[in-house]
Amino acid sequence: YVYVALPSEDLIRLLELIPGDGPVIQCRLRIAFFEDVEARYEAISYCWGDAKDTKYVSCNGLKLPVTRNLHDALERFRDKKKTRALWAGAVCIHQENEEEQGHQVRQMASIYQQASKVLIWIGK
Repeated sequence: YVYVALPSEDLIRLLELIPGDGPVIQCRLRIAFFEDVEARYEAISYCWGDAKDTKYVSCNGLKLPVTRNLHDALERFRDKKKTRALWAGAVCIHQENEEEQGHQVRQMASIYQQASKVLIWIGK
């Protein structure tokens, strides 16, 4: 999977979880102005789990590795009929881009505060 760079610090990525109940989790990552998405997404709080224990989701038609724990959370939170807008740090922040990581982490308190709700995932 290749991330599209965030051109400015006032942008975030949201994970659009595609409805379904099959074995393949499908999603899209979209870039949005942070000020425009207030209460239009749910943030997920979870333990990342073992970084080496991964599964794949189909994101924008490409394979994106996520930890097993996040995969389990997405599987549980996926709606059967409607798209769900989520924010999950491990996916919505490009973890290999230190500059992006820095400015996104500085926004995390606001990201959680402005979510319509925070979903807590402690595992199966």
